[in-house]
Amino acid sequence: MIVAIVSTKLPIWAGHDLWIFHVPKITRSGFWSMAHEARGDFLMLLGSLYLLIAGAAQSSVDAALARHVWASPEAKGFQPTRRSP
Repeated sequence: MIVAIVSTKLPIWAGHDLWIFHVPKITRSGFWSMAHEARGDFLMLLGSLYLLIAGAAQSSVDAALARHVWASPEAKGFQPTRRSP
């Protein structure tokens, strides 16, 4: 996703070809034109970051943090709630 943003949206932002990346035929260039073209890419990137942090059960960041807190000796008496699968 990051490669798609860099390779297709940065030339739109700059308004000219950048290295091997070429500007598509569009009427405007600049930040707002790039942001308009990249809105789907940004949404997919943010959705993936959300799933990395909060989703995917045992392989998520919040599950790893819960396992770490539960295993720490300072957490005596603290029992994190378990998520139902």
